[in-house]
Amino acid sequence: MSSTEIDFAAVFAASPSPYLLLDTDLVIRCVNGAFLRVTGWPEGDLVGRYLFDAFPPNPRNPPATGCGA
Repeated sequence: MSSTEIDFAAVFAASPSPYLLLDTDLVIRCVNGAFLRVTGWPEGDLVGRYLFDAFPPNPRNPPATGCGA
């Protein structure tokens, strides 16, 4: 790696902001440590899962849209 290249994997892993990476089929491919700390989820319960299977609608609020408006 040259001195002008950015190691995006290292930036993703070291970021204090929570991130998860989805593929085009909305399958979770990667999560960083900040995401795991904020959510309390273990990485193995998220990576490889379809986003809406991992985070289904709130059963206590079925009409919620998730948009916060």
